[in-house]
Amino acid sequence: MKYIKLSLVSIFIFIFVGLCSSKGQENSSIPKSKGISQLATAVRPGWRIGSHFSASNYGKTIEGDKEKTFELFKTNYNILTAGIYMPQLMRTKGVMNFDQTDELVDFAQKNKIDVYFHPLIGGIQYTAPWVNNGNFTKEELQVIMRDWIRSVMTRYKGKVKYVDVVNEALSGMQPDGVQFKWNSGWKEDHTDKNVWLETMGMYQGKKILFPNYFVDAYRIAREICGSDCKLIYNEWGDATTKSAKGLTVFKLMKAMKEEGIPVDGVGMQLHCAIQDGQFIEKPGMVKKQPFDFAAFDEMLAMYQNAGIDVHITEFDIHLSQNPTEADFELQGRMYAEIVKHAIQSPAVKTFKSWGICDKYSWQPEKYNANPLIWDVNFMPKPAYKSQVEMLMSMLKAK
Repeated sequence: MKYIKLSLVSIFIFIFVGLCSSKGQENSSIPKSKGISQLATAVRPGWRIGSHFSASNYGKTIEGDKEKTFELFKTNYNILTAGIYMPQLMRTKGVMNFDQTDELVDFAQKNKIDVYFHPLIGGIQYTAPWVNNGNFTKEELQVIMRDWIRSVMTRYKGKVKYVDVVNEALSGMQPDGVQFKWNSGWKEDHTDKNVWLETMGMYQGKKILFPNYFVDAYRIAREICGSDCKLIYNEWGDATTKSAKGLTVFKLMKAMKEEGIPVDGVGMQLHCAIQDGQFIEKPGMVKKQPFDFAAFDEMLAMYQNAGIDVHITEFDIHLSQNPTEADFELQGRMYAEIVKHAIQSPAVKTFKSWGICDKYSWQPEKYNANPLIWDVNFMPKPAYKSQVEMLMSMLKAK
């Protein structure tokens, strides 16, 4: 890799000295500890910025890497997304293993890091094989769903602030522009089944037809969690008014509110890429066109005006397998620019990247590579430096 590898300490010293001494003045609002979350909360008190750290991936880290990852969390982040994937946590009916999740939650609590769970219910990818292949009746699946949600959320009651109750349930809109098309699977071609949708049937709301599993999942979660935990709906391709599902997801959120389905916020997946020198949403944009920041701001403003909280849940920027120095620099600028737009929007409450370092990025062969802000050696990339510089600049301007 061609970019210069700087230690965290050297980055902080360089940026801090440069910004504070350029005019011979020192801004007292700039914190002495200059990790990303400390800077972000100095810009906007109460804001949460962090990363996903799947318990399943956590179990695959090689010796020493777990400690390095935890250290990056402690010094840079104040929220952690923990994967609570049914196929890993409940491989067999009635038998659950929370050991890795327990350690992640305990770590977060000890270090005053908020916890965000992802996800309780989803399609075939997020459902245990014994459920997908069990030929259960509607009534049996209702019991399985209740037991699963109760087991997870009761165990961590009071320790989790946010949870993606349902993930990726939506395919789009029907031609009438009123009814929704529900996702029967998780692949883009929707060839894989969603056993919850196919078996449990539909619920006729006041105006909209919802899947029974969708409505039940939120009602069960609210019943168990009370108001202690915010219930989120998470979807891809919904970050801007020009994204494939942007306006559709907004209509869904409003419909849920009107129907009385207990949802507190929307999750925006934001998987992006640098392709041919352009920054694009991948997948997400109807056409592969440069990311439209004005349409991003417009989408956030619509949620703000509707009183619906926004959570950036899965942000990353993928590069090619052989990126250039220019690719890394553009990746860095776009990381900072997305964070800047998000932190300036009152609607956005939390911001999480989809992983810590490139060494453990998700599906690197399928989605290219190098998507995160630390490299395979846990060294900061330009994407890290750019965020720090941007936040320091915002602080200096206060």
